[in-house]
Amino acid sequence: MSRARLILNPSSGRERGPEAVELLSGRLRERYDSLEISLTAGEGDAERAAQV
Repeated sequence: MSRARLILNPSSGRERGPEAVELLSGRLRERYDSLEISLTAGEGDAERAAQV
């Protein structure tokens, strides 16, 4: 089973953020059996999400 994780900073991207998430998650779901989306809320969150 192939898996992917998309790590997002909801504070970045301004008004294009939601559109980018839809595009990226759609493309990843086409290629991978499982997709996990992790949202960052503070310093170090992205690093921790990447290590899981």
